[in-house]
Amino acid sequence: MSEESELISKTLLTIDKFKTVDNFKQAIQSNEYQGKSYFIRSLIWKTLFLTESLTIDSWSGKLNDCRRIFHELVRREDMQLPWDTLDHENIYYKSKNVNLSRSNSHIKRTKSLKPTMKLEFTRVSSDPLSTENTKPGHETDGDHESTMAKGISDDTELLSMIIVDVDRIFPGDPFFTKDIKRELIEILYVWSKCNQVGYKQGFHEILGLIFKNLYNDCVSISDNCPLEELKILKLFNIKFFKHDVFQIFNKFLNNFGIVENYYRDEKVLLNQINVFNMYLLKIDQLIHYNLISKLNLESQLWCIKYFRLVLIREFEHDNITNLWDKLVTVSPLKFPMFLNFLIITMMINLKSNLIIGDFTECLSLLLHYPTDSDTKFMTHLFDFSVKLLDNKDDDLKLYQLGMKINSTLNPNLKISLSLNSGTKELDAKDKMALEKYRMEMRLKKRVQSLMR
Repeated sequence: MSEESELISKTLLTIDKFKTVDNFKQAIQSNEYQGKSYFIRSLIWKTLFLTESLTIDSWSGKLNDCRRIFHELVRREDMQLPWDTLDHENIYYKSKNVNLSRSNSHIKRTKSLKPTMKLEFTRVSSDPLSTENTKPGHETDGDHESTMAKGISDDTELLSMIIVDVDRIFPGDPFFTKDIKRELIEILYVWSKCNQVGYKQGFHEILGLIFKNLYNDCVSISDNCPLEELKILKLFNIKFFKHDVFQIFNKFLNNFGIVENYYRDEKVLLNQINVFNMYLLKIDQLIHYNLISKLNLESQLWCIKYFRLVLIREFEHDNITNLWDKLVTVSPLKFPMFLNFLIITMMINLKSNLIIGDFTECLSLLLHYPTDSDTKFMTHLFDFSVKLLDNKDDDLKLYQLGMKINSTLNPNLKISLSLNSGTKELDAKDKMALEKYRMEMRLKKRVQSLMR
């Protein structure tokens, strides 16, 4: 069977099985779709972000509308990448007469589209994902006022800044060749000039993961392709791959609140961390007490990376890819809250270490989350987070779910607190019980290390 025929067959089987987008979402969340012979990752993402329907006859119009935006943007004079202004020794240098974005001329031309937001940039002079720049009140992009006043001096500086990040994307991954990186750079450049927030470090990893995971489903369509086949294959047409990725990337960052809650404003980010701390206290008082009350380990020292990169660095590729397939089925408006519960569940998975570790041990563990999570845990991670989200306004339910998550992920950990401990500081009895347990466990770990 040819690659095109296989895509058509899998698409038809998927549509016949689930019929509606809502059914499709449920199947993805419950693992009914993953691992099936008719599984297509691109069909998940393009259905949810582009076509919004499993009715094949409706796809063409939706795809044309989505693709026309990027098509028109890359033809605007102010969107042309200044490859020719780079140093001649730069591997991405291109002379001005080399045109990189003049393909797909068969799209019907429309009026030039204006950028959706005012063009405004903020210099990223330091890595906002580093622990040195994540304390309350510390601007993760350097001096916020001065950089906003200065802005990006020119387009070459913006391009150079993006190149630096893309060049170091996912080190060692052979997928990211020079040509692939150039396409990532173009998408990021155009997106940054169309969005007020500009370019931020971290965007390149989000785009990179989306790009890589959808690329393998692309096909070249022959000129004599039958109409009925063309209706389906149009979804996977490699000529419009960058157009589709641009739209998906844009909608994921903006509609799911990634930019608004974690990148745009430091005060909003700090508020998100405060909300996270509040729910951690309601769901698992022991972890909250040891990290925040006892060790004074502020959540912003480690969780900003989790928020901004949507857990990319915390899991191995297959696990984060499968998790992201599920994440995009969550209501975009609820996504920031859902991310809180994902992180809290991840912390409970490490609870035995987080409640006995000292400041350095706990911070190191959270900054370098063990990536060897098994499939069973990844299923628990999503399912428990959904239940927490559904009961986010009921403190009693959150407490009970916290106990249930603990009994599943930490069956040998017996110490627990009362419901009242979830709404106030631990009382003397609770503190004594926890300190006794911590001492016993630390002594046990010390003896085990000596025996080795």
